[in-house]
Amino acid sequence: MRFKTILIILCFVSMFHISVSVEDYQSLDEVYVEIRCGQLRNSFFPIKYDGEKDKVYLGINALFYFLELYDVDTDLENMKVSYTVKGEKKKINLKSNEAFVNNDELYVDTETLKNKFDFRNITFDYSMLSVGIIPNFLLPYEEREKGKIQRFRLDANKNEQIKNDYMVMDRKFLTPGFLKFNYYSHNFPKDGYINYEYGNQFLYGSLYLRGDLNKTKDIVTYGNLTYDDILGENDLVVGNINMDKPNFIRSSGDIIGISLNNERTYFFRDNGVTVIKGEAEGADTIELYNGPFLLDYIHPNGKNFEFKISDGNMVENYLLKIYYSNGNYEEKKVFSINDLNILPKGKNKINFQVGKDSKKGYKQGNFMVRYGLTDNMTVSTGYNLTTCIHGGEYKFLRNDILYNTRHEVYPTLIEFKNYYEIDKKEDSYNLIITQKYKNLQMRVSHEKYSPYVYKDSLLKSYDSLSLGKSYTRNYLEVGVEEREYYDYRTSKRNNMYFYWNTYMLSPFYFSIKLEKNLNQDHDNYCIYPTVSYYGSFSAVFDGGFEKETRDNRWKEYYNLKLDKRDVEIIKNKLYGDVGVFMRYSSYGEKMRYGVSFSVKFDDFIYIRTNSEIRKTKNGNSEKNAGIEVVKFIDLERPKSKYDNRSSVTNSSIYGKVFLDKNSNSIFDEGDLAIENACIVIDGTRYYSDKNGDYIADGVPSPTVVNLEVDRKTIDPMHKSTFNKIKVKTFASANMRLDVPLDIISIVTGNIYNKLDVSENMFSRKLSLVTIELVKNGKVIEETKPEFDGMYFFEDILPGKYKIRFIYLGPEDIKFSAKEVEVNVDTSGGDSGEYFEGYDVDLIYEHDIFGGEI
Repeated sequence: MRFKTILIILCFVSMFHISVSVEDYQSLDEVYVEIRCGQLRNSFFPIKYDGEKDKVYLGINALFYFLELYDVDTDLENMKVSYTVKGEKKKINLKSNEAFVNNDELYVDTETLKNKFDFRNITFDYSMLSVGIIPNFLLPYEEREKGKIQRFRLDANKNEQIKNDYMVMDRKFLTPGFLKFNYYSHNFPKDGYINYEYGNQFLYGSLYLRGDLNKTKDIVTYGNLTYDDILGENDLVVGNINMDKPNFIRSSGDIIGISLNNERTYFFRDNGVTVIKGEAEGADTIELYNGPFLLDYIHPNGKNFEFKISDGNMVENYLLKIYYSNGNYEEKKVFSINDLNILPKGKNKINFQVGKDSKKGYKQGNFMVRYGLTDNMTVSTGYNLTTCIHGGEYKFLRNDILYNTRHEVYPTLIEFKNYYEIDKKEDSYNLIITQKYKNLQMRVSHEKYSPYVYKDSLLKSYDSLSLGKSYTRNYLEVGVEEREYYDYRTSKRNNMYFYWNTYMLSPFYFSIKLEKNLNQDHDNYCIYPTVSYYGSFSAVFDGGFEKETRDNRWKEYYNLKLDKRDVEIIKNKLYGDVGVFMRYSSYGEKMRYGVSFSVKFDDFIYIRTNSEIRKTKNGNSEKNAGIEVVKFIDLERPKSKYDNRSSVTNSSIYGKVFLDKNSNSIFDEGDLAIENACIVIDGTRYYSDKNGDYIADGVPSPTVVNLEVDRKTIDPMHKSTFNKIKVKTFASANMRLDVPLDIISIVTGNIYNKLDVSENMFSRKLSLVTIELVKNGKVIEETKPEFDGMYFFEDILPGKYKIRFIYLGPEDIKFSAKEVEVNVDTSGGDSGEYFEGYDVDLIYEHDIFGGEI
């Protein structure tokens, strides 16, 4: 009896609670918020909000229509929802405390949506009136984007890329070219020398020369003629070349010969050290990043650069930020050798190089053919002739296999290289296996070298095993290494290491590598810390600390570098870079420190100075002051103002910015030159003078750059006749590119409610409307109406258009006119106009015919 009484009371309370809840739902306010999901946005999305309980309820139909999932079906009476996602039919049953019905819409609270509808997260910010949604499945627009990317890849593989989607600089038989003089003194004014660089278009290729004017016999110390992309992506280089050769042979890098190769920035690992190599002609500063964090930076003396990083065996997320001397900026992802060499099925790649050491005449040669056996496997074969610095020749028959499983869960990469010495009939080989599983990674390396090879390199074998794991902005790696050396006798060196880096202290980056030598006769400890900062200035501290257990002594070295770019010296006129450095070593010179300073004096000359104090082991001090003066000349237009830090192998784009009143893309009578218009080329900004003329000097080459006009620097009612132009550049080349501006207008209209529904319901219908602006059968712009039916297209250039209306919902709803014609005519004026009144009605389909179909 007592149990029945309690049960009746509970049932009564439950019924009372439900009735109160339903009453509460009816009284909730409807609020319009901004809803965001990936690239989808709607600034006037209706929700129900319970302020007392801080709960948000979303209408299922409105939400799914916003997500472009139009097959949703709601059973309001039984509160059931069915829809299809990822090809699977979903059926959701809702309880009365999870959802309610209001105005023919089923509202569900956000917690229930997350738990039952496969959403990863839903957030509501009351202060900003915004809702953010993250689903656990691909949305239709994401599927479309994924399809586009796949089509682009297929088009690239089939060589079906459109050839006229960018402008190409002309290759010319002969041009005057660019000339650059450089005076440099290490110990000013006691010593100093003058060198030059020259680049031009010659025989339809790019010629580069470098020499020393202090020495008549060395008037040309380095030079080559390059033909870019002459065979696929391969460049033909005649003269000084970079030879692709085995890294385990000690040979000269100064080679004169012929190369047919595709040189790119890349990295490889050499006995536990990551080596990053590349070219950056005219670079002032190069910064190396692991993901978003600074590892190191250098000021290169020539176009070739190299980083050596002790960071474990498996870090691959490298990025270079290159600041060129003329102010240009470029980012480069650093690819591994494996990334560069693996090919799609049926594709091949040729690497042919032959030459001699420029000093001793030692022969060097390389010929490799790579072929994509499958999309996952690339095989290579070829011949390599390498002469070491002592004159010994190595004739290798080389065979490679590169296999990538591309498995989604545990991808595995296997690389095998075999070097067969033909004369000595000896084999050497390298084997590397890398396997990943989620955020875990394993790498196994095995290198074995024959007697003829290790008598020069001294390394007989190298073995390593590494395990790495990423977690919450940290990376941890442990590994063991074994090296076997030959130096009149065989010896082994075994190491164990621990490597850790963290981004938890952002914007500071910290890493440390600990090594322990496991040999009893040479037991020691090594510590390699790195701390860096990148923000208002750049700073890097790195060092090495080694303890020999035999004498219980520490040996150490460390470096500290700080740089501040673009310091304002004279307001809006003079800028410079300031740097401070300090180096210490417990062996050799004790301490070296100093400052560096560079400044550009208008457009006339560029000067960089530095001073340093060096303290040697015996306590003596040496003071040095260095100075560098640079002058750049365009021989075709000597009076043109160029940045003196530009490289002679860069290209130049110049032209005029003007208001094209008759829309003929030619500067003629009646057109107006535009001053201070900003031309942006891959992030670098150039401004037009009072005559409308601009010069974009130091444009990277050879590459494809994007050129556009910064709308903020011109009249708001003006716009360039192109949004963005791609330009393919060649080294030491010029191109004229005028930038005509045209008058723009705004086209606007309204969609009116003829559905005999409430305004709230009409706003929901409008969320399913898309409007297209069409010219010559091509959709050039797309928009959605506001919550009250108003729509507009901005920045419309003169011409004839059609406005097309589309309803995406499942109901039989149409427009009173499917499309309307618009003629935007601004001839005779200097500013744009409003073209309005392009209105349509939203109606039921049967209303078009005066009855049901």
